[in-house]
Amino acid sequence: MARSFKILGLIVLTFLIVWAIVIIQWQQTRRMPDTRDIVLYLVALPIGLLLMFWGLKTGIDRMRQPPPAVEASADPQAAATEQAQAAQARERTLTARVLAQAVALPAGADAAAAIEALRDPGTRPELDKEFTNADGFPIAVARLQDIAPDDEALRDELDALSPGLAWQPTTVRAVAALDMVLMQALDLVNAALPEPPDEALPRARRPEPLTLRVTTFVSNDRMPENERQLLARWVLQRCVGALDERRARAQVSVAPVRNGTDALLAIDRWIVNAHKREEQEVLLALAADSLVAQHTIDELAAQHALFGPEQSNGRVPGEAAAALAIARPEAALQWPELDVRLHRIGLGKRDKSADASGRIAADLHATLARQCLEVAQVQGSDIKLVYTDIDHRASRGVELGALMNELLPELDPIEDRCALGVGCGDTGAAAGLATLALATAAALDNEEPALVLSSFDAFDRAATLVRRMPPPPPAAT
Repeated sequence: MARSFKILGLIVLTFLIVWAIVIIQWQQTRRMPDTRDIVLYLVALPIGLLLMFWGLKTGIDRMRQPPPAVEASADPQAAATEQAQAAQARERTLTARVLAQAVALPAGADAAAAIEALRDPGTRPELDKEFTNADGFPIAVARLQDIAPDDEALRDELDALSPGLAWQPTTVRAVAALDMVLMQALDLVNAALPEPPDEALPRARRPEPLTLRVTTFVSNDRMPENERQLLARWVLQRCVGALDERRARAQVSVAPVRNGTDALLAIDRWIVNAHKREEQEVLLALAADSLVAQHTIDELAAQHALFGPEQSNGRVPGEAAAALAIARPEAALQWPELDVRLHRIGLGKRDKSADASGRIAADLHATLARQCLEVAQVQGSDIKLVYTDIDHRASRGVELGALMNELLPELDPIEDRCALGVGCGDTGAAAGLATLALATAAALDNEEPALVLSSFDAFDRAATLVRRMPPPPPAAT
């Protein structure tokens, strides 16, 4: 009620003041007002003044009010989406630190020799008289020369796991290749493990041994389930014999995969999960595969997928094994002097098969590679060599060339690449990890970041970056 009287009083007062001023002005000027003057000065003018006053007061009141709490009234679903996007962006920056790498490849006795050979476009698998096509002619095969077909010691080990089992020839060769890298990697992992606890401490106060998660990637087509189970036992025996159980305990599994890109996907998932759980564990990723057997060659020929004079887009049977040990950079380990990091692995799937006729686009793979460079804050000009699993097939070379012309125009798509498949053929489940291990070995030898690309498969694509981190600044004295 009091507020209403105040408003009414203000209105009356405004009218009286305006009327008084106007009437006095008319008297002094001896003006006879007409109807228009009366309406304009005695009615419209005071109403206009009242409206102007009301507008000013409203504006001042609004300015004095605190700003609305946008966050509090925001859509909960939109806020959740923003938080999820922020978490995803943080996850993209996660890295793993490299402890060990090893490769067994037909192109070279070790990683350095293989890189040098695979950089040469002329390094190609040669004709092998032991393996022939349907017409009886020798075919091109890329096989490890260090694998003896009559390795009695290895066969005795495998026979001891399951007496009487007729092992697949490709499995025997894959295990032999794996044996060439497993012990190298375990030696390097051993050197990085924490020191064993003091024996004088009560058992309840001793820290738990670190977990060494050993995952072996094999082909789900060439290695049957019963052989995979026996392979897991064989790997476990090797790990138990090499590790000090006071320092680390191995958890062994064998993972069947469609191709080398599946192995990279599993490694990327481990990186994310290890950071989320802040685990004090080491991942030892192993991969081994072999297509070097007459029955495998006959199957490729029946599928019109064997390289030869009449099938230039066919695949060359190959074999390989690789090992890569990584851990969270924050893990309490005795790290090597050089800090080599593996960034998250970007993965995608093409809409159109790279084996189909027509134009081969590199849009997806270029996007994955660009995202890797952006997240790692690496310029394309910093890349001096591309590590890829592609082979001789023209479609894979065209796709890689388009990607390099777009992102790395300073590089030559032929001269500035290390192409695993060109020199080692189809290495199956080992292709992705072997390419990654080669890039890791290169990062240990020089400071140039290494871009790793996987496009051997008709659909799956992957990209990641491996690089050596600068040494930490000296501690202040």
